[in-house]
Amino acid sequence: MTCCLSSQAIRGGIRVEPIRACYEEALERSGDLEGRSVLRFRISSADGSVSEVSLEPPIDEGLAACLVAEVSTWVFFRGEPVCGGQGHSVVSYPLFFDAG
Repeated sequence: MTCCLSSQAIRGGIRVEPIRACYEEALERSGDLEGRSVLRFRISSADGSVSEVSLEPPIDEGLAACLVAEVSTWVFFRGEPVCGGQGHSVVSYPLFFDAG
């Protein structure tokens, strides 16, 4: 069952600094890392937790592993469940990586 959180609630839960930190760490290893990927994950309507995180395509394995580990810790809301606690929201968040 799908239950959509508002785009505002999703944007408010996205943490840009850890994404940037993962990218900078990958740049230190690879030097020249650029491209477009989509960060995909599921948000539980019951507790706001994140699962099924992936980076598609994974332009760098280390970057993908860092992002999966980081995003898996995010919680988009606390307190009352949304949509009666049933279902989830699926997020596809585009990322553009540019070393320049």
